[in-house]
Amino acid sequence: MSELLVLPIILPLIGGAAAVVVRGSARQSLYLALTIATLHTIAAGLLIYQVHTGGIFATQIGNWPAPFGITLVADRLSAVMVMITAVINLAVTSYSKADIGIDLVRRGHYCLLQILVGGDLRRIYNRRHFQPLRLVRSDADGILRTAGARPEQDPIGRWGQICRFFTLVFVIDAAYLNYLLPTLAALTMITGVLGAAAQNEFRRILSFHIISQVGYMVLGLSLQSRLALAGTVFYLVHHIVVKANLFLVSGVVKQLQGSFELARLGGIYRSNGWIAALFFIPAFSLAGFPPLSGFWAKMILIRASLDSHQYWLAVIAAVVGLLTVYSMTKIWGEVFWKPAPAANHEADRLPARSISAWMLVPVTALTALTIVIGLGAELVFQFAWQAAEELSQPAEYVRAVMKK
Repeated sequence: MSELLVLPIILPLIGGAAAVVVRGSARQSLYLALTIATLHTIAAGLLIYQVHTGGIFATQIGNWPAPFGITLVADRLSAVMVMITAVINLAVTSYSKADIGIDLVRRGHYCLLQILVGGDLRRIYNRRHFQPLRLVRSDADGILRTAGARPEQDPIGRWGQICRFFTLVFVIDAAYLNYLLPTLAALTMITGVLGAAAQNEFRRILSFHIISQVGYMVLGLSLQSRLALAGTVFYLVHHIVVKANLFLVSGVVKQLQGSFELARLGGIYRSNGWIAALFFIPAFSLAGFPPLSGFWAKMILIRASLDSHQYWLAVIAAVVGLLTVYSMTKIWGEVFWKPAPAANHEADRLPARSISAWMLVPVTALTALTIVIGLGAELVFQFAWQAAEELSQPAEYVRAVMKK
């Protein structure tokens, strides 16, 4: 079983090293990256199956016992994060084929992508580092971006670290934290959604919504009930898939009409209805429309707030969801529904087939995954519920690490 812990780390690092050797050939670099990403996804699937059927397990690197060595541990939270990382890695690898030029390949695009993935997965397992994921995406300018703390970047990678810290290392028992964390959650949701409403650039709207969506997850952590933690895990899975997909869709729009500015976009629904549909589903999942994944994620957290008698948090969560609808309909109206600006009249007639299948296939797959999570919400929730039990009762996790 220890091989299953190591493989999702080793495979991307091997791929990154091999990518340096073949970086002069765009075709060989792509096929190598796709092969590694596919094997990575298979290994992640085996890992999540093993954890789901056999429970938490760990391995000591170099046979140095804890707390002196490095311990790799897999539970349901880390396993599902490995799986999501693998899926996003595979999607981004395919997407980048049509999004970057040979110059970036030669400068090590695929090498950097794989090393970033392998490095972040090491933090998933390492008992000392609990950073589960950085959303790695390639935008339409061919720039590889990773998560950070600024609004135009994605702080999701920090979330797993916070989740572990407050459930395993630093248990919330101080009275002032019972007021501080819910207040911070509410402020995060409100400031993020209001910041998004003030933006007029496709990616900046999405980036500010990352802030508000992280607020929902802080809400679940602050409540500290098992239902709230399950909602947090569910929301994390939903949000990474949906938000990564929306960023990829924004890159498709840039390919079609050459801009991210809403004022310079329009007419895509008429000329590329399929692209409009691929935006509509994840966008309104983000907003919480049933039966998509975002509806169930928000509903679980609102129900947990009500069960904890935090009625004001439930109201704020619902209102922020409505304001998210405003931002998504703003993008829909400006980018897809209104006629294309006069300067873009040629782009208005651009056929959908002009967009590479390397971009459309991963966007379509992530959209389908959003639908599957929504329709299979009961199964996803059961998994999240078991993950929440492991988080709220970490004794088994500690035994796996310490071998006691």
